[in-house]
Amino acid sequence: MKSHKKFTILALAGLIVVGMSTFMVVKAFACEEGCTPGFWKNPKHFCYWIGYSPGDNVGAIFGSWDSDYDFLKGQTLLQALQKKGGGGGYLPHQKAARILLRQAVASLLSGAYLGWEKHYVPSTVIGMVNAVLQGNDASLIEEVKNIFRDGNEMGSPICE
Repeated sequence: MKSHKKFTILALAGLIVVGMSTFMVVKAFACEEGCTPGFWKNPKHFCYWIGYSPGDNVGAIFGSWDSDYDFLKGQTLLQALQKKGGGGGYLPHQKAARILLRQAVASLLSGAYLGWEKHYVPSTVIGMVNAVLQGNDASLIEEVKNIFRDGNEMGSPICE
């Protein structure tokens, strides 16, 4: 079952990057550098936000997903970064989506600042989030979150 999920993630990622050159695909998933949600939510680091601002609406950037996740659309990027856990009153896949969004916003910002040579292309982050949130598979959402988290924890000179 686990290998099926990894295949699904890879197939999902492959669909998102259709049309990109092989070099860009390899570099987009290399994640050589990234910064954590904790870095990006700190007001002294807002100067590193390129192309996005803390008050930007999550739904306007990511919002093409299953209606089960509509409760996330009203958040700002900063609010998404500040969410730690799933919170009460949500189904398992909804809790997983909140946690995914936290890491996805950090990946989005890392990609926008560092460029595709060092991290995920922002459009790839958005595509991966929207694709995985078309279903209700909490474990698949968790795996995509872990991909983002691993890249965000790679560190970068700006993160230190």
